[in-house]
Parts: sequence; C-alpha cells; structure tokens
Amino acid sequence: MSKIDEFGGIRMFVRACPGCGGPRGHRLFEQHFARIEGVSIMDGYDVVTCGVCGVCFADKIPEQADFDRYYRDGSKYEGTGKSAELPRATLRRFEQEVSDIERYLPTRSLRVLEVGCATGAMLGMLRDRGYSNVVGLDPSPGCAAAAWENYRVKVRVGDLSDARLIPDGETGYDMIILIAVLEHVRDIAAVLRTLRAALSPGGLLYIEIPNAGGWVRNVDAPFQEFSVEHINYLSANSLAALARCNGFEVVDLLERDRAHNDEVTAPVAASVLKASEKVEPIVPEHATAATITAYIETSHRRERAIRDFVAELARRAEPLIVWGCGTLTLRLLATSELGRVPIAAFVDGNSRYWGKTINGIRILAPEEVSGRSESILVSSIGHQADIARHIRDQLSYPHPVLTYPAV
Repeated sequence: MSKIDEFGGIRMFVRACPGCGGPRGHRLFEQHFARIEGVSIMDGYDVVTCGVCGVCFADKIPEQADFDRYYRDGSKYEGTGKSAELPRATLRRFEQEVSDIERYLPTRSLRVLEVGCATGAMLGMLRDRGYSNVVGLDPSPGCAAAAWENYRVKVRVGDLSDARLIPDGETGYDMIILIAVLEHVRDIAAVLRTLRAALSPGGLLYIEIPNAGGWVRNVDAPFQEFSVEHINYLSANSLAALARCNGFEVVDLLERDRAHNDEVTAPVAASVLKASEKVEPIVPEHATAATITAYIETSHRRERAIRDFVAELARRAEPLIVWGCGTLTLRLLATSELGRVPIAAFVDGNSRYWGKTINGIRILAPEEVSGRSESILVSSIGHQADIARHIRDQLSYPHPVLTYPAV
C-alpha cells in the first residue's frame, strides 16, 4: 500500500483489489463529504472497479485499524433498546432475516455466532425461537452491554481484525452470521480466512450485503450507497465469486428486498457458504460494474432536483436547522450550495454526534430543538416522512418543516 494523503492525522492509502489483489482499475465515481469534527475518518474516496476481476470498491481510504476504532467508539446502535422499542420496519427486517437463516439450522442446539450483532436484537429473536446456543461479537462495548441487558445474549467485544474468533477452550461454530458487515471491511480475503477457521466441520457461513445488482431500483437518496461507511460494492454474483476464490463452496445464493422503513425496501444479496478444500481462481465479473455505472447516472439525474432546491434555500438566506448528519447531508455540504445556507444547528439521533460540530456548527439532540424558532430541513430521503412526523407529532414543533422534493 502506498500512502496518498492525510485527513485529520489519519493516513489514506491506495488499496489493492479486495477480490484478486490486483492493482487499482479505473474510477467510476468520486465521492466527497463534509467532516463531523472528532468523528469522521475520511472526507471522501474514489469508487473504482478492478480491471482484472471487476470487483468494485472504495479506494484512497484509511487502514482497517482506523475503521475498527470508528465502529468501537461511534456505534449508532448503542442507544437502541428492547425489541418492543425498535421501529416496526427494523423488527420486520430482523424477522425476514431470521426466517431465511432458520432454513439452514436443522437443530436448535447448534452453536451460532453473529459478527457485528449490534445490541443483539436478531440473536434475541433466534433464542426466542428455541436456539439456545447463540452468541455475538461486536466492536462496541456499549452494544455488548445492551445485548445482555435487553436480551440476555452474550456478546464478546471484538472485531474481525482478531486473528481468532473462537475463545480458548471452545469449539468452532455451526453457523456464523454476517449481516451488513462485509461492505465495511478493507481486507475481504483476510476476513474470509478468519471466518473459515472459526467454523466447525460442516459449519455454514451466512453473509448478507447490500446488493449492488439492485441499486438501479434504489429509491433512497442519490449516491446513498456510497456512504460514509461502505467501502465494498458487491452483487450476488461478485459475492459468490469472492467466496469461491477464498476456499468456500456456495450452498445457496439469495436475493431479497429487506424492509428499510415503512415506505422503502432495500435490495440485499445473501450467500450461504461451506468451507471447501478447493480454492477456485476468481472469475472476472463485470456486470456489477455496469449496474453501478447505471446507478451513478441515475443518481446524478435524481440529485439535480435536490441541488436546485438547496440553491433556492441558499438564495433565500434564511436560517435553518438541518436534521440529519448522514451521507446525504455530508455529501451536499461538500458538493452543493447547502454549505452557503445559514445553518443555525444540526440535529441527529446518534448520541455520539451530540455536541460535535460540522463546519463549526453544533450538532444537537432532537429534544434540543424545543424553543427554537428556525425552520427545520429534514435532510433525508428514505426516512424523511418518519422524521417529519416525529418533529410535528412527538416534538410538537410549531415552525415550518421542509423536505427535499420527490426524486
């Protein structure tokens, strides 16, 4: 790896292909973000496709240790409570995932590990269905504590950078689950080796990722898939190819639309894998890159209406509170006239952001808008209806609540 830049003391590196290890291919898109002071670990990256195998990934990013610290110290899931308190769509998604996973668990005594389990809600569902031997692994100490408090699920604090996933004196797992994890890790091959070593003989690995093959149907914010956290962009076919070249047999391949909120679903791909003695050469697969290119073109078209709306807000020069500090907001601050809008404050539900700043402007907790007089801009697409209802109905905010135009 060769260092190319620094961001707040964090070194950025040119990245080898996470599929075949080959050199960088050609750039499909250049992403940019504003910075959350004391939280952000990068202000953008290149979306590239490998010229050899076709795998798509983010380049010019930090080392894995920086991502590990980010997820350990800044988990957005620590504040989530018991299942009864979770959003309906989140519960529905967990139920969908558990139903798919159960098809590959013939007995309820099998040892199951979920990596990146957050507060353990899905493991709690499995246990409630009779699977008593379930444990989790998560980088956040707060999430591990919440899993025990809310569901009595044991979660070990750690991450996939650990050389071994099996504590001393224990045997391998009959199933290891990774849902919305693989898109966050820099060295996919190393992760797959670690997971393979942690399986019991005949054990299965269940991996679920955002399905880049379905992004052209995406109705969330433009470029949302190139988020502040996702650094691998895989489809069902590219996930299977990566598995086969890292010593796994593909038992099953699933494509699903998972609940994202009450109005929106998100395409995912899941691979059910079994360790194999056979390591196949990676099969070049360029269809995913073509789909991602189409997604980029569609996102550019959809973003124009948002940019025009933001430009009008900048022209009016009226103070606003911007609700939401995620990918959409950070991208618009870096690439549109949102940075010229007189923003009085930001608001976000992630407690780790409270008191931090973006461009010197403070991030508030939702309850802190009480007594304010500015209009609120809901800077979200996928969750804007839920957020707007919360502001009006739960917080009884009396001033205008603005949303982006339909895209």
